[in-house]
Amino acid sequence: MLKYSLLLIGIFYLTGCSNIQSPKNTPLPTPETVTTEPTPTPIAAIEEPAPRVNFLDKLLIQFQEWKGTGYRMGGMSKSGTDCSGFVLMTFREKFGIELPRSTSEQNKLGQDVKKTDLVSGDLVFFHTGRYDHVGIYLQDGQFLHASTRAGVKISNLSDFYWKTRYWKAKRLDLTQQIQKKI
Repeated sequence: MLKYSLLLIGIFYLTGCSNIQSPKNTPLPTPETVTTEPTPTPIAAIEEPAPRVNFLDKLLIQFQEWKGTGYRMGGMSKSGTDCSGFVLMTFREKFGIELPRSTSEQNKLGQDVKKTDLVSGDLVFFHTGRYDHVGIYLQDGQFLHASTRAGVKISNLSDFYWKTRYWKAKRLDLTQQIQKKI
């Protein structure tokens, strides 16, 4: 099903290349179109949207590298990971940003964001029972996470399970954190 979805997304992406669209309405690119070479950006040129331009591509690369990794409570590796461990490793590996280890600590970061205002890289949180759950928003209602049943995968906020358990979203001040690292 995911391969079919990625194929359809790739077709929509290729047919829409001639149109200029806002990032929020652009279909997800296929992993084949994602480049792994970052474009250097001078510090003075970094503005709020700048870190997010390449953000979606890096998140999709992370998905390709980790997809199918099984769920393991307390795990933070490709031999098994939990949701907050996967979020921590994604921000560490792709953006050089250290986040707290647990979902309860991660949900205290950043600024609250309305569900209707989500952008790539926002953290999305869910009440799923005994423990809360965290994922990373991609676009068009899709988010990347480590599921207890299917491991690292992409899900949709409008799916009944996630829709009924959605709690909140947070936007990290990535510009400031990236500049501190340089």
